[in-house]
Amino acid sequence: MTIGLTDEHLALRDSVRGWANRHVTADVRREAVEAKTEQLPPYWTSLAEQGLLGLHLPEDEAYDTIAGLLVRQLGRIPVRGDSAMLPLPVEIPEDDDEDPVQEYAVMRVERMDGLRVDRISLKLLTEDASGSDTGADGGETR
Repeated sequence: MTIGLTDEHLALRDSVRGWANRHVTADVRREAVEAKTEQLPPYWTSLAEQGLLGLHLPEDEAYDTIAGLLVRQLGRIPVRGDSAMLPLPVEIPEDDDEDPVQEYAVMRVERMDGLRVDRISLKLLTEDASGSDTGADGGETR
């Protein structure tokens, strides 16, 4: 069975390949492999600005990391198993007839390294037809 690709699929493929060829060069890949510590790649900010990294988290001058955001939400240094509900930034719909929808995520501390948050899971909550919040499939672990 073959998969039917439209012209739009092919254009998207070509666009992504072009972007990757320009930004994820052999030098960038080599630097990532040879780095002594893990760092965000230089193109990460560009992806985030385009909304391609998925979840938009609140930003504030009071913190620089997702762990800092969690500490701010809890009001204290977290311990393993702590969780916090996080209101996400509201996107204003382009259609004036639609109301903005407030979305939420739950952050949970999965692992600590002393007082440092080492691993956080982040799960987007969705509202089902009954109006109660349920976890969305595919929650990301960061």
